Amino acid sequence: DWSSDVCSSDLVQGFDPGVHALATLARLDVELLPRKGLAVPDRRATRGLRIASLGRGAGMDMVAQLDGAVHQRVNSLGAMVAMLHNGRVDAVVSVKESLRYTLEQSGLRLADFGAPLVLGRLDLTLWATPGMPALERQRLTLAANTLTRSGEFARVLSRYAANP
Repeated sequence: DWSSDVCSSDLVQGFDPGVHALATLARLDVELLPRKGLAVPDRRATRGLRIASLGRGAGMDMVAQLDGAVHQRVNSLGAMVAMLHNGRVDAVVSVKESLRYTLEQSGLRLADFGAPLVLGRLDLTLWATPGMPALERQRLTLAANTLTRSGEFARVLSRYAANP
């Protein structure tokens, strides 16, 4: 059963229209990470590049707006990073923290690739379904706001982006 009463995500197609945004947890950079030796200083430089991204990943709209790029959808961050490392694509696009964590888990370093290009930012939002009791929504909202105001959520998130 894949149902739940609460999740954190950017707003994507297919969300139940009755979901409630409880709190914004963070603003996340969506970045393009090119192969080593490939300079991508701006969006125009993506024309003709083979770019992998998750089929339902964060920032899909940003990838679709890269005019002239050849998009390849994949099912996992690990496969996407392996394709980049093995030269099967010119670049990959995902949320910065997810890319850094996947590089680390794959035994790779950011220094093994080209300079990242930030394509945009997304809000990471905590959502609740209409069926979640109001008291639970209030408690989660308070907890999320406490974690973000104290900086604790940012500290946890930064651990995922620590790959040098």
